[in-house]
Amino acid sequence: MWVNAVISNSFVKNLRGENKMKNEIEIKIIEADSEDKDILENLFQYYLHDLSEYTENLSLQRNGKFDSSDVELFITQDNLLPIKILLENEIIGFIFLIIGKKVDYVINDMFILRKFRGKGLGKVVTKIIFDQYKGSYAVIQLVNNKPAITFWHAIYHNSQIEYEENEMVSGEDLCLIQKFKV
Repeated sequence: MWVNAVISNSFVKNLRGENKMKNEIEIKIIEADSEDKDILENLFQYYLHDLSEYTENLSLQRNGKFDSSDVELFITQDNLLPIKILLENEIIGFIFLIIGKKVDYVINDMFILRKFRGKGLGKVVTKIIFDQYKGSYAVIQLVNNKPAITFWHAIYHNSQIEYEENEMVSGEDLCLIQKFKV
């Protein structure tokens, strides 16, 4: 399954730094499968590298990589939904959704490559996700990850989503959890 959105020409200039005229670009979210495992594992390394700035509980293994076993789980288990984010058919990130028990969906991980951040793509992607996967949600961020907290609070505010927020411990990390319905 894939879903897409169209973005205006002025947005394209900001993303690509190009001056060619183009009426629209396309953002797609596509459910990943086993053929995407290597790509997702590679992107997951960048994600964990970025996340390691906010927690002492992520370390490199002997092989110089972070543990990416979560990707295998998301590819193989029925209650886990790996989603690729593509911009004009170029993969730029992913979202890992958990089909929950207490809520319909948990956004477990969301990642967009750095060169595509700060351009409104995360806002577009979350809108596509919320339109495609209606229901109740939980989103968790590390308390130290201020950029993620700011991003999600902006999503809730701009989308007029009412949410409940609490602190929780996940593993050894203090986190914020927001719950809401779309």
